[in-house]
Amino acid sequence: MTGRGHLLALICATVSLVLLTTLVVVWLRSGPGLIVGVVVATAAAVGLAFWAAEPVRRFARAAEAFDEPEVHAGHSEVDRMLRRVQAARRRLDEQLQTITEDRNQLTAILGSMVEGLLAVDAEERLVHVNRVAVELLDLDLGAGGSSTGEHLRGRVIHELTRRRQVLEAITEALAGQPVTGTLLEVGEGAGQRVLELSATPLRNGKRGIFGAVVVLHDVTQLHRLEGIRRDFVSNVSHELKTPLTAIRAFVETMTDDPHLDVATRQRFLERIGAQTARLSSLVSDLLSLSRIESSPDEERAPVDLRMPLMESLRILRPMIEEREIDLSYEVPEIPLVRVGDAEGFRQAFSNLIDNAIKYTAPGRCVQVVLARRPGRIVFEVRDQGSGIEERHLPRIFERFYRADKARSRELGGTGLGLAIVKNVAVNSGGTVEVESQPGRGSTFRMLWPTADGEPVQQAVARPDGLLSDSSPRSS
Repeated sequence: MTGRGHLLALICATVSLVLLTTLVVVWLRSGPGLIVGVVVATAAAVGLAFWAAEPVRRFARAAEAFDEPEVHAGHSEVDRMLRRVQAARRRLDEQLQTITEDRNQLTAILGSMVEGLLAVDAEERLVHVNRVAVELLDLDLGAGGSSTGEHLRGRVIHELTRRRQVLEAITEALAGQPVTGTLLEVGEGAGQRVLELSATPLRNGKRGIFGAVVVLHDVTQLHRLEGIRRDFVSNVSHELKTPLTAIRAFVETMTDDPHLDVATRQRFLERIGAQTARLSSLVSDLLSLSRIESSPDEERAPVDLRMPLMESLRILRPMIEEREIDLSYEVPEIPLVRVGDAEGFRQAFSNLIDNAIKYTAPGRCVQVVLARRPGRIVFEVRDQGSGIEERHLPRIFERFYRADKARSRELGGTGLGLAIVKNVAVNSGGTVEVESQPGRGSTFRMLWPTADGEPVQQAVARPDGLLSDSSPRSS
């Protein structure tokens, strides 16, 4: 029996008890005639009660079936009221469906943002957080918590993170003060990131501030590029200023002393020539680096890497002979083709070979290898020079970075040669590597991936003596 059946049974039992008691009392006091009247009146009252209660019962049935569509065709006040209730139900269903769709759409949008976002209420309890914010702030997910952070809603933000900048920004936003441009460093070592934090109060015209929203932008790359730009400007200024200062000093000395002896004047002129050459090399490397970095794709073409290599060796031959370097090289018999800038390849090869010659003592060996290995093309330069300390290796391909600044300047280096090598490799789809041990020499490599199944061509060793006008050269 339903709850409504129990209620009706209880009412009937109560009415029966009251009626029976009334009949007994009347019988004792007034006799059977009055009893008949009371019975008739009672029956009429009960019938009237049931008739009056019928609309209520119908309304109760409609309420119980609120989730089911029902048509009430009657014209009574109760039927009209039921129709209005059913219409309100349909409108409520439509509104609930719209709210659900909007909420799901908003959740999808916030979840796909590349920025981290979290929102709190006036009590600093988490209202929403997306996956990016969970990762950037390393929020405490607890044991078995979802990486989306959905289970964190309702938690106080102080329980989830201890980052001072985030907590202070939320406090200020809840006080009505927007926060913008705050930098926050998260992570350690290679995984360290720089975030730009913004916090805005959430306002309601009647309720005032009812929460705050925090947005986190990952500006690590921009921060790194800005640092590179500052270092580049500083280094270029220094590299230009040093030779210009020397040239100016020599010129002023010769101008102030017209009776300067010929030998001294000649020595000063040679110094000016050397500094001018250094300036020319620096400007040339800067222009080359700029050209390589900004070279559009349409200017690139298939290049047989053997050609720029042989051209580099031909150009460097006088330097090889002057320093009495025992140089050998290996090249394949078949072309090794990469899409890129032919002049860029020539300059990269020249830079690596030139460095090896400069840092290798006379009579020692330099080996140059261009070969196809399983899955890749390799250009390798091995020397027996002074080597590089391990602490310098991670930064050796940065612009203007020198492991030995004094010796680099003494040998005429600009600090841009290895940066050019890296840019040429990357722009042609490759990478660079370096291995070095102090006192034993260095090995620099440019690597390019090849398609699976390409044949591996054995390199052919060629001694330095074969560097003649008949050697292959770029057109």
